[in-house]
Amino acid sequence: MKHIDEELKRLGFIKGATAKPYAKHNANELKQKGVGAYQLVYYRDIGEYTTLFIEGRLTIYESIIKKKDKYVSCSDMRYTFYKSTYNAKLNQMQNTKVYAEDLSARALINKLEGYIFYMKNEQKMHF
Repeated sequence: MKHIDEELKRLGFIKGATAKPYAKHNANELKQKGVGAYQLVYYRDIGEYTTLFIEGRLTIYESIIKKKDKYVSCSDMRYTFYKSTYNAKLNQMQNTKVYAEDLSARALINKLEGYIFYMKNEQKMHF
Protein backbone atom coordinates (compact mmCIF):
# COMPACT_ATOMS: atom_id res chain seq x y z
CA MET A 1 0.00 0.00 0.00
CA LYS A 2 1.14 3.53 -0.73
CA HIS A 3 1.60 6.02 2.07
CA ILE A 4 -1.74 6.89 3.67
CA ASP A 5 -1.45 10.55 2.60
CA GLU A 6 -1.14 9.50 -1.06
CA GLU A 7 -4.07 7.09 -0.81
CA LEU A 8 -6.33 9.67 0.81
CA LYS A 9 -5.31 12.30 -1.74
CA ARG A 10 -6.21 9.82 -4.51
CA LEU A 11 -9.65 9.52 -2.89
CA GLY A 12 -10.09 13.30 -2.85
CA PHE A 13 -9.23 14.08 0.78
CA ILE A 14 -7.18 17.09 1.86
CA LYS A 15 -4.83 16.91 4.81
CA GLY A 16 -5.74 19.42 7.46
CA ALA A 17 -3.69 20.87 10.28
CA THR A 18 -2.34 18.53 12.93
CA ALA A 19 -4.69 18.52 15.90
CA LYS A 20 -3.26 19.15 19.34
CA PRO A 21 -4.05 16.99 22.39
CA TYR A 22 -6.64 18.30 24.80
CA ALA A 23 -5.11 20.48 27.50
CA LYS A 24 -6.55 18.32 30.28
CA HIS A 25 -4.65 15.26 29.00
CA ASN A 26 -0.97 14.85 29.52
CA ALA A 27 1.31 12.45 27.67
CA ASN A 28 1.69 10.06 30.62
CA GLU A 29 -2.07 9.68 31.09
CA LEU A 30 -2.57 8.99 27.39
CA LYS A 31 0.27 6.46 27.32
CA GLN A 32 -1.14 4.64 30.34
CA LYS A 33 -4.52 4.41 28.64
CA GLY A 34 -2.87 3.25 25.43
CA VAL A 35 -4.61 5.96 23.43
CA GLY A 36 -3.26 9.19 22.00
CA ALA A 37 -5.27 12.29 21.17
CA TYR A 38 -6.24 12.84 17.55
CA GLN A 39 -3.19 13.97 15.61
CA LEU A 40 -4.15 13.84 11.93
CA VAL A 41 -7.19 15.32 10.24
CA TYR A 42 -8.28 14.82 6.62
CA TYR A 43 -11.45 16.17 5.04
CA ARG A 44 -13.43 16.18 1.82
CA ASP A 45 -16.41 18.40 1.04
CA ILE A 46 -19.25 16.44 -0.56
CA GLY A 47 -21.87 19.17 -0.55
CA GLU A 48 -22.33 22.82 0.25
CA TYR A 49 -22.67 22.10 3.97
CA THR A 50 -21.54 18.47 4.27
CA THR A 51 -18.00 17.22 4.83
CA LEU A 52 -16.39 13.82 5.29
CA PHE A 53 -13.75 13.72 8.02
CA ILE A 54 -11.00 11.28 8.91
CA GLU A 55 -9.17 11.64 12.19
CA GLY A 56 -6.07 9.63 13.00
CA ARG A 57 -4.63 9.02 16.44
CA LEU A 58 -1.48 7.33 17.62
CA THR A 59 -2.19 4.30 19.80
CA ILE A 60 0.58 3.00 21.99
CA TYR A 61 0.68 -0.64 23.01
CA GLU A 62 2.91 -1.62 25.90
CA SER A 63 4.11 -5.15 26.37
CA ILE A 64 4.71 -6.86 29.69
CA ILE A 65 7.80 -8.52 28.24
CA LYS A 66 11.09 -7.00 29.28
CA LYS A 67 14.09 -6.92 26.98
CA LYS A 68 17.36 -5.84 28.56
CA ASP A 69 15.54 -4.22 31.50
CA LYS A 70 13.25 -2.19 29.22
CA TYR A 71 9.61 -2.68 28.40
CA VAL A 72 8.85 -3.30 24.75
CA SER A 73 6.21 -1.08 23.21
CA CYS A 74 4.96 -0.34 19.74
CA SER A 75 2.56 2.16 18.24
CA ASP A 76 -0.01 2.24 15.48
CA MET A 77 -2.15 4.89 13.80
CA ARG A 78 -5.88 4.21 14.16
CA TYR A 79 -8.52 6.14 12.21
CA THR A 80 -12.11 7.31 12.65
CA PHE A 81 -14.28 8.12 9.61
CA TYR A 82 -17.39 10.29 9.90
CA LYS A 83 -19.62 12.76 8.08
CA SER A 84 -20.81 16.05 9.52
CA THR A 85 -23.23 18.70 8.29
CA TYR A 86 -22.80 22.39 9.01
CA ASN A 87 -25.80 24.47 10.03
CA ALA A 88 -25.21 27.99 8.68
CA LYS A 89 -28.03 29.52 10.75
CA LEU A 90 -26.61 28.24 14.04
CA ASN A 91 -23.01 28.58 12.85
CA GLN A 92 -22.08 25.08 14.08
CA MET A 93 -21.63 21.48 13.01
CA GLN A 94 -24.56 19.14 13.52
CA ASN A 95 -25.93 15.81 12.30
CA THR A 96 -22.64 13.96 12.67
CA LYS A 97 -22.68 10.31 11.62
CA VAL A 98 -19.75 8.03 12.48
CA TYR A 99 -19.19 5.34 9.85
CA ALA A 100 -16.22 3.57 11.42
CA GLU A 101 -13.92 3.85 14.43
CA ASP A 102 -10.53 2.42 15.35
CA LEU A 103 -9.59 1.32 11.82
CA SER A 104 -6.14 0.41 10.53
CA ALA A 105 -4.90 2.29 7.46
CA ARG A 106 -5.77 -0.60 5.10
CA ALA A 107 -9.24 -1.04 6.61
CA LEU A 108 -9.83 2.73 6.34
CA ILE A 109 -8.94 2.78 2.63
CA ASN A 110 -11.22 -0.21 1.98
CA LYS A 111 -14.08 1.49 3.85
CA LEU A 112 -13.58 4.77 1.96
CA GLU A 113 -13.43 3.06 -1.44
CA GLY A 114 -16.69 1.26 -0.67
CA TYR A 115 -18.36 4.43 0.56
CA ILE A 116 -17.28 6.48 -2.46
CA PHE A 117 -18.35 3.69 -4.85
CA TYR A 118 -21.76 3.60 -3.18
CA MET A 119 -22.12 7.39 -3.30
CA LYS A 120 -21.13 7.55 -6.98
CA ASN A 121 -23.68 4.90 -7.87
CA GLU A 122 -26.39 6.62 -5.85
CA GLN A 123 -25.42 9.93 -7.52
CA LYS A 124 -25.33 11.65 -4.15
CA MET A 125 -21.80 12.92 -4.59
CA HIS A 126 -20.27 14.84 -7.48
CA PHE A 127 -16.75 13.95 -8.61
